[in-house]
Amino acid sequence: MSRLLITGASGYVGSRLAERYLATTDGQVVLWRHGSGSPHAASRQPAFQEQWKGYGDRVTFASGALEDDSAFDCVDPRCITEIVHGAALTQFNIPADAADATNRAGSERVFAFAMRCPRLRHMAYLSTVYSTGLSAGTIAEALPSQEPAFANHYEASKHRAERVLHEKYDALPWSILRLATVIADDESGQVTQVNAFHNTLQLLRFGLLPLLPGEPQTPLYFVTGAFVVESILSIINGEGGREVWNLCHSREEMPTIQALLDITFDTFGENSEFRTRRLLRPPYASYPAFQALVTGLEGIGNPVTAQAIRSVTPFAPQLYIAKTIENDRVRALNGGRAPDMTRLLSRTCRSFIRSRPGQLR
Repeated sequence: MSRLLITGASGYVGSRLAERYLATTDGQVVLWRHGSGSPHAASRQPAFQEQWKGYGDRVTFASGALEDDSAFDCVDPRCITEIVHGAALTQFNIPADAADATNRAGSERVFAFAMRCPRLRHMAYLSTVYSTGLSAGTIAEALPSQEPAFANHYEASKHRAERVLHEKYDALPWSILRLATVIADDESGQVTQVNAFHNTLQLLRFGLLPLLPGEPQTPLYFVTGAFVVESILSIINGEGGREVWNLCHSREEMPTIQALLDITFDTFGENSEFRTRRLLRPPYASYPAFQALVTGLEGIGNPVTAQAIRSVTPFAPQLYIAKTIENDRVRALNGGRAPDMTRLLSRTCRSFIRSRPGQLR
């Protein structure tokens, strides 16, 4: 009997992966949640277990703190046949020590646990296409020969976890799966998890960005949750081949920042409330100009505008970097074709407005 361990099982990708795995296989799942052991974390456990009760004994539960050496003492390694490690701190503004403790050192605890699993066929580590930092040009499905510069500590911690897996745990049947930015559940555009992409949509919608960081022709790599989940399931169905996979679509299929801005304002313009604001599109700022704006935030009278600028600062450097991210492996696996991005982005904007009609977050 196959038994899949999913870390970060209460997160967006982890929960959807578990649902699809249970629906399409007869295997069992261990749903592991990252938690501090606090009363608040414990109080959420019954509701989490309740949503899986229909699967009976096919689902078991475990939890721990990735910062602790005992994080996986509650899981029997003899039964695990596959692992998908998705637990992580994903905020772009996390401090360096927290990112390292959870995303790098915590991942190493998962890898060490995997070494104790005698039946393990595949161990997939969920990373990000931005783990290669501020590298420009072609981004291969491989680890860079040298550590690049990074826009934030999140990117750095994911890169270092990739490197630890490759350099210290190469005996494992591993795959590194680098995810692009998930903007919607599927091609319907439905949004059930908000991330930096959606927060930026809100800032544009309410005219809170006086300047837009980035170059107009910088490509943006977007995917749907359905694409990510189906790709992961297909990959872990095979033996781990010590390969890096970029789970994204090809550059020519992706929108540029300018295309995203055009689609966003055209879609927002369908709303009469938005039209009455008569908002102008924010002008682009060179990186030095944007840095100067960030440096002078204390002098900005509107605290909401200042907070808006701070929210995009951790990932702003990426918006000046043109990348061609290779995706040969996923294209060979399932075609990897992107949906119509104009339609998807428009549907996503509409869905986001409907679900959060007057919210700034």
